Amino acid sequence: MADTQWLEKRRLRWYAVLDVPAKARPALGKSRLVQSLKTDSLSTARLRRHAVLAGFHKLIDNAGKAPVADALQEEALSWREELARLETLPPGSGRVVEIRDGATGERVEVEETQAETMRLVAMDRAEEIAKEQAPRLGQQKAEALAGSWYEVATGRATPLEHHVDAWLAEGGRKGPVIPATQRAYRRFLAALKAWCGQQGIPATIESINGRTASDFAAHLLLTKQERSTANNTLHALSAYWAWLLKRHHVPPTLGNPWHGQLLSIPQQREAGGDERPFTLEELARLLGGGADPTLLDGMTVAALSGLRVEEMHQLRLRDCTGGAFTVTKGKSKAALRSVPIHSDLVPIVARLSEGKGPADFLFPTSAKGWRADAMTSRFLTYRRRLEIDDRSAGRRSLVNWHSFRRWFATAAGDAGQPLEIIGACLGHAPVNVTDRRYMGKGIDRLRECVEAVKLPAPVVRLLPLN
Repeated sequence: MADTQWLEKRRLRWYAVLDVPAKARPALGKSRLVQSLKTDSLSTARLRRHAVLAGFHKLIDNAGKAPVADALQEEALSWREELARLETLPPGSGRVVEIRDGATGERVEVEETQAETMRLVAMDRAEEIAKEQAPRLGQQKAEALAGSWYEVATGRATPLEHHVDAWLAEGGRKGPVIPATQRAYRRFLAALKAWCGQQGIPATIESINGRTASDFAAHLLLTKQERSTANNTLHALSAYWAWLLKRHHVPPTLGNPWHGQLLSIPQQREAGGDERPFTLEELARLLGGGADPTLLDGMTVAALSGLRVEEMHQLRLRDCTGGAFTVTKGKSKAALRSVPIHSDLVPIVARLSEGKGPADFLFPTSAKGWRADAMTSRFLTYRRRLEIDDRSAGRRSLVNWHSFRRWFATAAGDAGQPLEIIGACLGHAPVNVTDRRYMGKGIDRLRECVEAVKLPAPVVRLLPLN
């Protein structure tokens, strides 16, 4: 019987069964997956088997790839999906009307929907999970894990990260969240999930209340060396919950448990705590330290243009014509600007443009997310190899890639350029009428500012001009 190949009858009851592939057996510790369907009726068993088998397949797919808790969560989500589908069936369809009493064996006329039968089987599956996990976790934790599984499988609870993809794709006022920030937000949620596991708290949205959020904030205070870093986590979680409320994924009565959880930061900061530009000596060592050609080109462009690193990597050849870099994507409206190409950069731009079309990017990259990731990662390794670092204010270095941009601003200021013109080159928003008057003087005034920036004399001779 083709439609009963996944069913076996034992002790007058039907069971769902599935053979485990050989490669998954070591991880699961068994060669067959078996689950009672709590019925002696073949028609009822056929209805109940679908979610069970879907869960079995999820377990096999995740065997050896994810922790047990994650694999069980995937199984629970499979049950949840099937249950949601059954609950949308038209009234009267797919009803079970013939069930035998398990104690007496008598046939009774009980009418129940497929969704109701699924909940019954889910309860039995939860009991089985508790038995399976008890030797590994202990009885109390195993029962808690099984209870959490049942809540997710029946739609009463939602895993913490269940809606994160939709949240990040929608984004906020500025649109979808950029890849680098997406990765950070996912790490923050993973940290909350791991902490919930350590505390014996179900890693579900419904389990997070004001008390839980407060305890997690206290945990961050003890484990993070900088309060601002901890606040980044708390701010992201608050934004996620605000979106969940907006999209009605949590009841409005629960509110946002992360409101008011940000850690206070002392007003006064230690001297030298601000990030700073590179010194002339540091810049000379970076540009003359044997960097690979692409990294050397990137550092030189950053130092002589003041462009942000991602602005550089969004430049296409059509954005490098007319003697200027035209920034078409930026962090703000003011960032969309034209920056004259420094005369020392003309041969570099020409070399990077060879063999490319107008739509091609100026800088190559192997990064899969934010285009600048590959270069900034190589730069970090390179900078540390040269022992160019400044941790005088704590564990965070006060010099980084952005220090090229700061060096450009400092060098232009030392050359006597007005702050308003420097701000225009950097893409800062004008703050007063004087700034706007300077903005109207055009590209020639900006070119004068850019050309006023000079690299240290020993470095000029090291630049690749052909």
